[in-house]
Amino acid sequence: MDRHSIEEVFKILNSRGTISRARMASLEFLYLEVFRFDTGRIPNLEAEVNDNPSLFCEAIRMAYRGKNDPKDLEPTDEQKTAARNANTFIDALSSVPGVDEHGVIEAEKLKEWIIEARRISEPTGHRAMLDYQIGEILAHAPLGEDGSWPCEPVREAVNDLYSVEIERGITIGRYNARGATWRGEGGAQERELADQYEGWAQACEFDHPRMAKILREMVRKYIAEAEWQDNEAMIRRRMRY
Repeated sequence: MDRHSIEEVFKILNSRGTISRARMASLEFLYLEVFRFDTGRIPNLEAEVNDNPSLFCEAIRMAYRGKNDPKDLEPTDEQKTAARNANTFIDALSSVPGVDEHGVIEAEKLKEWIIEARRISEPTGHRAMLDYQIGEILAHAPLGEDGSWPCEPVREAVNDLYSVEIERGITIGRYNARGATWRGEGGAQERELADQYEGWAQACEFDHPRMAKILREMVRKYIAEAEWQDNEAMIRRRMRY
C-alpha cells in the first residue's frame, strides 16, 4: 500500500476501537518509517511509552553504547539492525510523558516518569543519553496556560530534574523543529525568535529559573545566527559591485 492508504487504514482502526492499544502499538511500530516525521501519528505507541518508561529505556540501550561498553567491540549485523529500528522509534516519539487519563500533562507524573527512566538507565551506562533524548521529547511540549513556552508541568519538571544533557536536548530539539524557512536579507527572523524566547524566559525566571536558563540559551543561539546572517547579507551586497 502507498503511504496515504496506510494512514487511512490506521485512522479507521483507531476510530473503531476494536483492536487493543497494545496491538495497535505493535502495528504502529511496524510502520514507523511511514509516521517517522509526522508528530502525533503513533498515539498508541506513545501511550504505551507514557505508561511504561522501560520501553523508552530499552530503545536507548539498543540504539547507543553505554558509557561502560567496550568501544572496540564491533556490533553484529543483527545489533546494527536493532539499533537502526530503535533510532527510528526514538525519532518518531513527540508526545511528552506524564499524561493522565484525560490527556493532560501532570508535573508529578512527568517527574515520576523521568526518575524511573533514570533509575533503569543508570546501571547500563545510558543515563546521559537518556537525559538528552528526554530533552528532545520535551522540546515538543505545548504552550502554557499563560501563552509562554513550555507548558507549566514541563517547566516544573525541568527545573526540579535539570541536567546539562536535558538542556542540550531541548535546545537542539527546538532549533531543529524550526525546519526550513523562507527568509529575506539579514537576521531579522532570528531576532524576532530571540525576542520571543526572551519573553518566555522572563515568564519563567521567577518560579522556574533553570527553565529560564535554557530559554536564554536559545536567545543566544538566535542572536548569534542573526549576526551571522547580517554578515552574509553584507558580503553578498559587496559582491554585487
